[in-house]
Amino acid sequence: MADTSVGGSAYSITDDSTDKTTEKDPLVDESDMPKKGADDPGGGGPPLDLFQIKYIGIVFNYFSIGFTPAFMSNPMTIYMVNTLNAGPAAQNTVGMLLTLPWCFKVLYGFLSDAYPFLGYRRKTYLMLGNAIAVVVLVVLATCVATDLMTITLLGWLVFLQTAGMILSDVMSDAYCVELSKQFAHTTETGRIQGLAYGTRFAAAIIGSCCGTFLYNKVEWGWGLSFHTIAIICAAFQCISFPALMLLDERPAAEIVPAPEPIGKQMANIWDRVQLQAVWQPMLYIYFYNVMQIPNAAWNSFLLKGLNFTPFEMGILSLVGNIMTFGGFTIYNKFLFKASWRYIYVVTTVLGLVFSCLQLVLVYRVNLKVGINDFAFSFGDNVFAAFVGGIQFLPTVIMMVGMCPVNQEGATFAMFTTFSNLAMAVGSVFGNFAVANFWDCSNAAMEKGDFTGLAKLTLLTSLLQVVPVLFVRNLPDSEEEQKQLQGQSEKSCPHGGLFMFLLVASLLTAVGNAIYELH
Repeated sequence: MADTSVGGSAYSITDDSTDKTTEKDPLVDESDMPKKGADDPGGGGPPLDLFQIKYIGIVFNYFSIGFTPAFMSNPMTIYMVNTLNAGPAAQNTVGMLLTLPWCFKVLYGFLSDAYPFLGYRRKTYLMLGNAIAVVVLVVLATCVATDLMTITLLGWLVFLQTAGMILSDVMSDAYCVELSKQFAHTTETGRIQGLAYGTRFAAAIIGSCCGTFLYNKVEWGWGLSFHTIAIICAAFQCISFPALMLLDERPAAEIVPAPEPIGKQMANIWDRVQLQAVWQPMLYIYFYNVMQIPNAAWNSFLLKGLNFTPFEMGILSLVGNIMTFGGFTIYNKFLFKASWRYIYVVTTVLGLVFSCLQLVLVYRVNLKVGINDFAFSFGDNVFAAFVGGIQFLPTVIMMVGMCPVNQEGATFAMFTTFSNLAMAVGSVFGNFAVANFWDCSNAAMEKGDFTGLAKLTLLTSLLQVVPVLFVRNLPDSEEEQKQLQGQSEKSCPHGGLFMFLLVASLLTAVGNAIYELH
């Protein structure tokens, strides 16, 4: 991987052994960098193989992070609508509670960077996160089996289960960022993340298959209950524990220099977010994600308005996960060197086209041309998932390049938190729209009144393309990002805007979730 240091007052240092000049990140001590040795790739070793025994625990963990949510997604949607009679706003709020724990990733990052747990910074937290997820899944299964479940209880159990899983996800991300820096001499930027997230997306396909074909008891006369699915997911989460115990990680006591306290880490982050190489692309990513406002009434429309079966809903989810993996793979194989701006512009404009095609389904035009509802419903869902897969890795590559050594957990988690909070705020806007603008209730769907849904669909479709007007704030490539890294100027106002949006968005998302489920 090429040098991915971020901005500041860059200056040159000379390595006497190679007589080559490289740039140093002014926010990271040279002593922090991994030392070359016989076992280090910087010393001429082979590229990293994540499938070695000492790394395989990370692969198992990414697999479970992809599998469990995908397995539960379709059954949970059907359970909410058909059993708990949850309306669009409640469904969207539960969906936001699934997203909200991703917004606390930075707290987990600070915790692991500054306070090792049982002697390690990563793998013990990994196992703790999985253990939390297992316990909550067992509680969820018990409440479902004893008919104690309500939409409020479901929402908060989903939040806690996801919070445990995200703890392990943050540790996996930080571990992979560390490996990316350690193997920078032999592994191209983003390739380690590509393999890790590729595993996760492939696992999501498998999970969707299970959720689609095993949760159809009412329709087919056989299948698993939601209670049983929760138990299976709890058992599956346990599979990674033996491999995680073997994960190769240096004890925290042997790290030189020692991990910095949280106060120093926060000061470093404040310095970093003032750099143009950080605030400019991250503010664009935030704006882009905020404008991808979800159509909160769409699942109710499919289930109550068009009478889609659980199997049909599962097929939509499955194909969406397949297309996410397909988009991710196409970028990884064929578009790795393509312009980041070009990718965002083309995929967003095409996304607008497919999103507007939802109106054809809402106004029932598809039936007039002989296309049934189920076949036509694939258009927007499938392409949106495909776009997400293509756009995913360029964003990850940008974030990896912004992370200093020995603070990978907090910094990478903060950038992903910032991005995820934007999506949570977009969900808040979606909730506000269905509650205040137009009637998109379950009752309206059952009566065939889709007027409010049509207006909501048009609004969310048009808003998603607005960020294209500002795409020049995104670096065009990794090379352009490196050029920005060489600039020493800092902008306190832009750094302040970054931090304000981070805190305000977190308070907004949490406050809305509490209000909707009080």
